[in-house]
Amino acid sequence: ELLNIKYKVLEHSPTYTLKELKDVKKKLNGTICQSFLVTDRKMVYFLLVFEENKTVNLKTLAQKLRVSELKYASELDLLGVLRKEKVGNVTPFDIANDFNDIVILVIDSKLKDKTLIFQPDGNTKTIAIQFNDLVKFINYEEHQCIYI
Repeated sequence: ELLNIKYKVLEHSPTYTLKELKDVKKKLNGTICQSFLVTDRKMVYFLLVFEENKTVNLKTLAQKLRVSELKYASELDLLGVLRKEKVGNVTPFDIANDFNDIVILVIDSKLKDKTLIFQPDGNTKTIAIQFNDLVKFINYEEHQCIYI
């Protein structure tokens, strides 16, 4: 409310596949996003946000970001950095738990001007938010963001 961010939350039966999630997508009329926490050799953390069907080549991405080799963060990293206990269930909203402000967001620029769909906690709740409102949240949290 403080930031005047508009979003929709849809609670639904568990979704286990992209096909099931596409039914939710129709109701929210947006773009399903995938998010991953990765790290380089210097333990710099990046939270990647891309469209659902986009394949992310970590080697190419590392070159674009001008960092050493990227790898997926471990369960310990998720717990220590974002206070997350489940691997594979990361969203940009998790930066609110990055109390040390060490995570850099990397967002696909093709998501601009779209309604973005995320599943923040498990597979029974889905959030739809406009790209610009997500940027407001990121700025409020004072996190660095790179658009590629």
